[in-house]
This record gives sequence, structure tokens and C-alpha cells, in this order.
Amino acid sequence: MIIFVHIPKSAGTSFNRMIERNFSYTFDFDRGMEKWSINNRNILDAFLDGQKIGVKPDYCRGHFAHGFHNIFEYDLEFNYITFLRNPVERTISAIRFCADRMPSMGLFGDDEFHKAYNLNYKDKNNKRGAISFLEVCLEKNMFGNVQVKQLSGLANLKNISLNHDEQISARWFSPYHREFEPYSESQMQEMLDAAIDNVEKYAFVGFKEDMSGSLGRFESTFPDLKLKRHRSRFKSSKSRYFNGLTKKAYVLLNEMNKYDIKLCEHFRRKT
Repeated sequence: MIIFVHIPKSAGTSFNRMIERNFSYTFDFDRGMEKWSINNRNILDAFLDGQKIGVKPDYCRGHFAHGFHNIFEYDLEFNYITFLRNPVERTISAIRFCADRMPSMGLFGDDEFHKAYNLNYKDKNNKRGAISFLEVCLEKNMFGNVQVKQLSGLANLKNISLNHDEQISARWFSPYHREFEPYSESQMQEMLDAAIDNVEKYAFVGFKEDMSGSLGRFESTFPDLKLKRHRSRFKSSKSRYFNGLTKKAYVLLNEMNKYDIKLCEHFRRKT
């Protein structure tokens, strides 16, 4: 079984479309997990208490945390894979993604996000709009260090503003989630260390910024799998949001993601 830890806004949807046709039984957050949750018990509860769910897929992917293999039977062999992305670019893309879906609410933001967006960034009379918005994101623990939290397997999932649909479909790290309590610097360092240790054992780590090279390495790692290569249908995040960011904005974006930056730098040096 291949377990694809899909980090939000890191080319995961495009990559999944390239490889999913190789597998006859997939278990993903769009179909398999939600169907299982409805017929059984909440998939998040199963993950948290280590319940074995009695299915044996050959491919599994979702916005879940590292450690998802623990819900499957012990005799199931697995390989983890993931894609990383420049943390600042990923955050900008996540904000755009949520902003595009603001009218629908639902999965893509709660009141904290919408209030911050409408009162700060979206208000064109607010000359510090982007800065004010990013300051709120930093204060409210929105968007930052998602890659470390997801790949460490140590994030407290009860600390995240998950609604029912997100719980049963394993969208535990979708582009926007608010944390009720911030992690301390020592906790974040522990998460960073754990994320590095986990990902060192992954069969494959790709980079959104080097999609062609990453796909070549994937094909070398899994020569029996066939990739259906295609261009991403999504345009660059910078084309619509956060054009002309000031140095102050980049300082805030880097502060929001300082542990993700360390994670990505570590694995870029290894490729």
C-alpha cells in the first residue's frame, strides 16, 4: 500500500490525478474514508484510539497526519510519500483558496477567517490590509507551519476547529484551520524533529517547485507505476492575491512558517 500524505496546496491534487489510475482499491478523503465513516464510526475517532478498520486498500491519500497506517491491519505493508512546497508560497495559495470559497463557507473557513479577511485584507480603504490580515493569522494560529504539524503526527487534532464533514473525511489539515491554543516553541521544535525523522523514512518526497524532477524520481522509485503527466489546471497564487507584498508582509509570512521553512530546507539539501 502507498500512503500519500497530501499537504494542502502542495500539488497533491494534480499528483493524485497522475497516479490514482494505477490502483484498484483506493481509500481517500473524497470517497473511501467518508463512506467508511458513515457506515461505521468517525474516522478521526478510529485514528485517535488506534482502532483497526478492517480494510486493505492499495492506495490511501488525504489531508491526514503522519501515522495513518496505524488504522490498518498489521500485516499490511506500506510506503509513505508526500510533496513539500515553499512555505510562503503554500500559505499564499491557501489564503487564495479559502478566499475563493468564502461565499460557500462550509469546509473552507470559519468566522475567525472570514472576519479577518473582510475587516482587513478585503477592505480596500485599509492601506495596511494585507499586513493587518497576516497579523491576525499569526495571532490566531491560522495557515502557519502546516507541513511540520501534519508530517510530525504530533499535532493535537482536538485543538483544531474541525467540523463534522472534516472529521469523517480526514480533511484534518485543510487549507484553513484555526487552532484554539498555540503551541510553544519547544513543542514546535519537537514537531519539527519528529517530522524530519518521519519523512527521512518516506519512500518518496517531491517538491511542488520541481514537479518535473520530482516525477522523474518518483518513476525511478516506483518503476511499476505509470504516471499520466499533465499540467496543473491551477494558476499561480500570486496572480490574484497578495500582489506587491511589502517586506513587512514577507517578514510575517516567514514568521508564520519558520518551522516549515526549516523542514523544507532540510529536505532540499538532500535532493
